[in-house]
Amino acid sequence: MADGWPAHARYYRVSANIALHHDSVDWGGTSTRRANPWVTADALAVLRAVGRLRL
Repeated sequence: MADGWPAHARYYRVSANIALHHDSVDWGGTSTRRANPWVTADALAVLRAVGRLRL
């Protein structure tokens, strides 16, 4: 992927304690085609940790 990796599904739940059931963080959404910045950052960190990426 040239632009990053997508988040195919949501793996978190919004707490019932948050007013109006809104999360205070923008997780980037889910899509099979659009890159998600959080998934991309995690993937790059893993690749760098195992020596498969040099930045």
